[in-house]
This record gives sequence, structure tokens and C-alpha cells, in this order.
Amino acid sequence: MSNPQVLGGIYDAGVGVSNLIREISYWSLFGYHEVERGHLSAQSAKALYGVDSALTSVRLQHGEAEHSYVRLMVWETPLGAGLRYAPLRASGSRWIVSKTRDFSEVLNHCELAQDRGEDLFFTPPFFQLVPIDEARTEPFKGPITGYREFTIFRPESRQVIFKSFGYDRPSYGTYDNSCQFRSTEFTHCGMFFVGVDDSAVAFYGNVLGLRREDLGSRVGRDTKGGRIQFPITDNERVHMIDFCDTRESSDDPKGWLPGRLKTFRLDPTSQNEDLRDVSRPGHLGVSLYTYRVENIEQTHRLVTQAGARNVTTIANDEFGERAFSFVAPDGYFWTLIGA
Repeated sequence: MSNPQVLGGIYDAGVGVSNLIREISYWSLFGYHEVERGHLSAQSAKALYGVDSALTSVRLQHGEAEHSYVRLMVWETPLGAGLRYAPLRASGSRWIVSKTRDFSEVLNHCELAQDRGEDLFFTPPFFQLVPIDEARTEPFKGPITGYREFTIFRPESRQVIFKSFGYDRPSYGTYDNSCQFRSTEFTHCGMFFVGVDDSAVAFYGNVLGLRREDLGSRVGRDTKGGRIQFPITDNERVHMIDFCDTRESSDDPKGWLPGRLKTFRLDPTSQNEDLRDVSRPGHLGVSLYTYRVENIEQTHRLVTQAGARNVTTIANDEFGERAFSFVAPDGYFWTLIGA
């Protein structure tokens, strides 16, 4: 691994929205509040994001979190509807994950919204044992260690909500007990692709210097979560690699920090829809992840030399931060921001 270029975890999850007031109100239920607002002309937006449209963005912070911001992006002329209800398993898929103390409360609101005909879909909630405890755990015989989760698909957001049982990762997100859903900032964001090996995502460790954690692979019949959330079939195999904040000193899950990037890879024999072209700025929905970097000029050189495509020049983004964008080897669009 090269010297770390990235500071902390994922900095922003960018979400293209059509109604700013509605989405600020929605994210406030999960503890997010507006801290910054900025603008770009169409010319500047085209230079940084490749989108010929004026842009207004609002940055939402959860409590005092130093990253895991939600960036609401309002395009004067959006390119399209984005990912919408596409399954998480689609190539190019993105989603945002957070913990809640009130799992049932979130679920109740989802069911009520669906009953009243709102444009919303959610996957069936499920319970998954933590893998290390699966073989030795029996129902009604001692404690169970696992998590319960489900995914909320709205036209302009894709969220996984989870609650853990029998274990704790105390540094993996900070609960805001004053917000309606008593949630944390996003603990991680997801990406999905198909490939023969992990070479496409090795970029995040080798070039950006993130700490890599290989989590192995599982076939669908052995993971209830994979069958429900993605979904994958009984015989499909999904390979999992996390890229983490370099301040995590070990693989001890109790030391996990928020802002992880979770990548999932299917073998090339799997059939999969490729939506990377609509999973990028200019489209509605979850369409961008960003990192902060300590030396943006050096990182720009490294990214360019590593074979990233469509690398822009360094310019000011809508918040006045020096930034550049590119398409990584796995086909995902990224923006990096100078510290």
C-alpha cells in the first residue's frame, strides 16, 4: 500500500434531488442538519463534474461528525432520474448505510408511506447472525449475536438501516438521540461490480492509500442478507472488500470507524445490469462519493498515473474547496477534495 492520500472516511455522499426543502426535512429525521450551501455556474460544473448545468448544493452534517456528510445536489437541468429502484446488485449501484436505535420506528414510517401510495419501496427486514457465531448459535439457548436490517428505496435516495444485537462497535457512528429515528451518521457506503478479480478496486488501497480489509466471499444460499438485499441467487458468489479509514489500527471490529467503503463483486458468469453511466453527478439519487486528501496536487498526479479516466483539472467546487474528479478503474465517478 502507498502512503495514505485520503484523510478519514468517505467525506460526502452526493445525492441529486429535485426538491431541496423536502429532502432537508427527510434527512433531519436521521439527525442531519444544514451546515453549508454553495453554487456553481454551468461552465464550472461542466469543468468539474462533466455536467453542463448550474448547480446548487447543500451539505448536511450529522452532529459533530468530521465526515460522512450528505451533499444534496440540485441541478438546474438534471441528466436523468438516476438509479431509483434498481437493485443494489446492479453495477454502478450506490447506497448509504446507518445504524438506528429505533429500527421498528423507521419501518413503521416506511409501511405507512407505502400504504398511502407514496413513491417508496423497501426490502423485507431480516435478521442475520454475525458469521463467527453462526455454527455455535442455537435459538432459545443463550444470547444471539447479529443484526437486523432492511433497505429503503426512494426515488432520490437508497438507504440501508440496521440495528445490531449482542455486540457493539462503539466508534462506528455516533447516535443522535434527539432526532426522530435516533440514528448515526452513515457508517459506510456501498458499491457493486462484476469482474474476474479484485484488480479494479485495488486502486483504493494502492493509489489512495486506504486500509484494505478482505472479508471473504459467500454464495447466496449461505447468506440470507445477500439473497434479500442485493439479491443474489443461491449459487452466485459475492466477494467483499472494505476500504477503511487509515486511523483504524487493526482488524478488530470494535475499532471500526465510520465512512467505510464497502465493495461487492460478482463473478463474471453472473448476469448484471450496468448502471454506471447514471450513477454519477448530474443524475438524481445517490450519485457521488468524495474523499478529502492532504495533498491534492500529489494525489492528482498519482490518480492520473494510475490510469484513471476523465481526470479533470483542479478547480474550486461549489463550496469553494479545491477539488478534481475522475472515473476510477472500476467505472465509478469520484471527486477528491483538498484539505
